[in-house]
Amino acid sequence: MIKNRSRINSAIITLILLLVASPLFASISDEPKTLLEDLVPERWQQQAVLLTNKLLDRHHYKKQPLDDVLASKIFDGYLSALDPERIFFDMDDINRFEIYRYRLDDDLKRAELSSAFDIFNHYRRRVEERVEYAKRLLREPLDFKRDEHYQTNRKESHWVGGKQQLNTLWRKRVKNDILVLRLRGVVEKEIKERLRMRYQRIAQKNRQMGAEGVIGILINAYTHSLDPQTSYTPPAKVAASALSGRRSPAAVGLVLAEGDQYSVVKRAVPGGTAWRSGKVKAGDRIVAIGEGDAGPILDVIGWRLNDVVERIRGEKGSKLRLYLLSEGDSTDAPPREVTLTRDRVDLSDQRANASIVSGIDGLRGHRIGVITIPTFYRDFRGYAKGDREFSSVTTDVRRLLNKLKGEGVSGVVVDLRGNGGGALVEAVELPGLFIPSGPVVQVKNSSGEIEVEKDKDGEVSYAGPLALLVDSGTVSGAEIFAAAIQDHQRGIVIGEPTFGNGTVQTVVDLSSLLSKQTTPLGYLHITVAQFFRINGSSTQIKGVVPDIVFPHEALSDVRGESLRENALPWVKIHATEYTPVGLGSLVFSRLGHEQRLRDDLGLHYLMQKREAKRGQRMTRVSLDEAVRLQGGQSQSSGLAVMEQQYLASAPKPPLSVDIEERSLPKTRDPLQEIMTNEAARILSDYIESTGESGQASLKNISEKADDSGPAQFW
Repeated sequence: MIKNRSRINSAIITLILLLVASPLFASISDEPKTLLEDLVPERWQQQAVLLTNKLLDRHHYKKQPLDDVLASKIFDGYLSALDPERIFFDMDDINRFEIYRYRLDDDLKRAELSSAFDIFNHYRRRVEERVEYAKRLLREPLDFKRDEHYQTNRKESHWVGGKQQLNTLWRKRVKNDILVLRLRGVVEKEIKERLRMRYQRIAQKNRQMGAEGVIGILINAYTHSLDPQTSYTPPAKVAASALSGRRSPAAVGLVLAEGDQYSVVKRAVPGGTAWRSGKVKAGDRIVAIGEGDAGPILDVIGWRLNDVVERIRGEKGSKLRLYLLSEGDSTDAPPREVTLTRDRVDLSDQRANASIVSGIDGLRGHRIGVITIPTFYRDFRGYAKGDREFSSVTTDVRRLLNKLKGEGVSGVVVDLRGNGGGALVEAVELPGLFIPSGPVVQVKNSSGEIEVEKDKDGEVSYAGPLALLVDSGTVSGAEIFAAAIQDHQRGIVIGEPTFGNGTVQTVVDLSSLLSKQTTPLGYLHITVAQFFRINGSSTQIKGVVPDIVFPHEALSDVRGESLRENALPWVKIHATEYTPVGLGSLVFSRLGHEQRLRDDLGLHYLMQKREAKRGQRMTRVSLDEAVRLQGGQSQSSGLAVMEQQYLASAPKPPLSVDIEERSLPKTRDPLQEIMTNEAARILSDYIESTGESGQASLKNISEKADDSGPAQFW
């Protein structure tokens, strides 16, 4: 039915294109034309918009009509996507655009795209103006003794009043850019050249943007007004991704996230050169990139994440220099240089792996197995061929559990930090290694139908003491697994509240919906269902809240679903029938953890990292150079001292014995180490509390806690 109704009448298309060119739909800017040619929509883009409308209307989980209310959200989202920092448009521009606010719903239904293109063409001219103004400021004397401030993150700011105020904003922006480089010790001549190139790159990206880019921004403003997981990928990006996959370019094995002006390291991929070096850590911000041993330094501040990723990729064996700001460093601090060699990541190192933690204080002689699961992988092709040895996370974890049992471990910690999910079937099967049988997750589709996914084999691979280690980078399928273990009361969940993504997406090739369609139309990722825990709660927004919570904001840089605009709300449905395995008292484990929060050097270091992160959110900076010098002392120096004290006092590596005999990082990552060791100690406390000796220890530690005053909770 979609195929028949989506054929566009050629007369309507001709009329639309005529209207785009007519005076009625001409640019609402009264300023003279620049050298930039105005972009106009193409026929395939109108087809993509019409098909997107049909799919969202019929199949999106939210069932929100495309009306004036949604049109207003799309309008705001479109402007924010174009100018997220509020540095190109002013209020005069926004007021001119207001005539389109409540027209976008009708425009999208008819694939009438002139309003969106008019706004974008106006935006292109504004970018050209601002870049030229910034380059002119670099040639003029600026007063660095003036008492004024600059807001480095303007995503929540209002649009400034007019051109004069926009000039003031850019004067402050350029001053801050100069100050940052000056305080890092960059010579004055190089500062001006670096910034000139930075601003010029903004103009180049602006000029390279074609009509396809406009449609990508517009449709995503539409999809993201429904929920942040629904998105559109234009044909060029689909093709680029496919080409990249075929070429398999070498890289250094880093997972990056987009931060405020910086690309931020989420984690180093096991087996990658960054991971093997041990020199790149979660929270590092990429300031610049150099090629080879002595190639020119390319400033990447303000770059889009995809552009930074492309710059990091390259020929296998070639060298790459990353200039990084550590977590806790002020933006004025000098970056550290790390040289890495590009290589293809060994996928075997991204499979589940196991190690044993032993010989550290607080373990009471126990040996604790740790199974790290980077992702919920499954070789679907091998499975379809009937290959009995096909790769899957459940198969690998079963094998590792058997190895750990053979090593005589007292308990097992499953590390899910940074696990972005993966195959749903693996998220359903994996809990079956730890529970006899029963439901794992409920899935509710857009029609309101609920399906319960269950473990049915009745077999248990491991019945001993169990803990899961999670953080805000634990997402989707990993949250399903953690929620199932918690609801069945099968193990202790430890760490930071998880991401909170409880939705299900499907991918549709828009071209496949039209008969005889030869022009690619892109892909639509559409939210069609929602996950629910077996107790009826959703993992959406709230995620999985650990039984024992570590200091927040120290484990990862991932922003949770609750902070994403238009995220679907947390809701609850009826619980399904299940019988919890039953978990013993956690009093002893909590008291032991609280005591270590007061006494343990590693956990003190962790809390300082948390404070450093909070300090990074301070976005109002002085533009007085003398004041900046006085207040520019980085928190990283204090953190570095604490890190060295921890490394000197903690047992020498390896703290854990890698039973897989894989290569380990050359240097230790204190943050990861502290978390893993503390999870092992908590599980050890739990093991003790289940026996006679544990009850005696519980009494002693309770009395000690009472003597030392109230415990501090995080």
